[in-house]
Amino acid sequence: MLYNTSQDRAEYCSGGQGSAYLWLGANDKDIEGQWVYTSNSQPLNWEGPWRGLGPNGGSVENCLVLLTGNFPAAWSDIACLETYSFCVPCEFEKLSMLHLKGPSLCDNSPFNRQYFFGGEKNGRPFLAGLFHSDIYWDPLRESWMLQSLKEPKALASWKPKQIGLYPFGTNHWTMMGEECGILSNEVIPLTISACEIGQFTCNDGTCINLMKRCDLRFDCPDKSDENDCSLLDIPLGYSKAIVPPPLTEGDQLLVFFSLSLISFPSIITQDLTFTTNFKLFLTWQDLRLNFLNLKEDLTLNLLSSEEVRSIWSPLVFFSNAQNNIFTNLDQGSRIECVQQGALELGPHTLAKEGERKTSEAIKMLSCGNFCSLRLGHKCVLKA
Repeated sequence: MLYNTSQDRAEYCSGGQGSAYLWLGANDKDIEGQWVYTSNSQPLNWEGPWRGLGPNGGSVENCLVLLTGNFPAAWSDIACLETYSFCVPCEFEKLSMLHLKGPSLCDNSPFNRQYFFGGEKNGRPFLAGLFHSDIYWDPLRESWMLQSLKEPKALASWKPKQIGLYPFGTNHWTMMGEECGILSNEVIPLTISACEIGQFTCNDGTCINLMKRCDLRFDCPDKSDENDCSLLDIPLGYSKAIVPPPLTEGDQLLVFFSLSLISFPSIITQDLTFTTNFKLFLTWQDLRLNFLNLKEDLTLNLLSSEEVRSIWSPLVFFSNAQNNIFTNLDQGSRIECVQQGALELGPHTLAKEGERKTSEAIKMLSCGNFCSLRLGHKCVLKA
């Protein structure tokens, strides 16, 4: 059976080095003539038909191969050299599923989300969708094609930079029809992944722990785990000019604050003024937002200046500052996010895995010597 399913690839697998083309995963390195599996050193339960009278390489040839040509389906021993590039047969205990992720996987997408190896097409392995789409090699276009079987005009293509590359990992595909709000000829990222839940797919297809994503350390071989580390998932229609809804209907949005006094560099009694250094912390929750890639370490959950400008946050003014100047402290402030709420896996429309959570945001304001306040006046905080 193994020979029948692999003989059409014999020429490719032999590499032009004779009739041997397939490693059989066994050797007799320890005891001559006693063949054991290379993976677990267990003895073979049976032996197939040998070329000639049997293994004849002695202690020099200790690896087992399958032959073709003049010796179809025969076994032979051969030297265990790395220069031989024979193929290796694989046996799966269960069906291995691959997952397709990206913008073209909306709810009404003509493309499947799950695929398995479906055999061979055009001289290459192809991926069969569970229901109605395939991923296969097109030799005329020299591209990998994603095609719907129920809507044949729903197509996407990826042309590898080198012949022989497979579409695993994240690549930029060209849409050849309008699907999921994506225009024809638009280039989108799609990820074909064999990774499990709780793992992140590197651009090259390698799987790493999802917690290592966006932790300021390179863990992927191609360093792609530190790319596109956005913390925010802002829905359509979001307006930063509108105050977030309260946690309980009918209430007002709660903004909690705490003040940490650091020092009083100067106190001028004759002017009834003093200067103080302090830190002000504001905490609130915006139920309209989802947050991605959050960590327990708050320093890794710092929003970028661009992200800060895109969301609502409390504004702080000190109306009783010296000379009655309103002091806006947003410049120099920072916003950190705190993990909160139930974990939710990111949608299939994202090419990269991520965890979505609700979150509290902490806005920290550091105030220096410019914050002089009048003694005898009430300090007013407007948020």
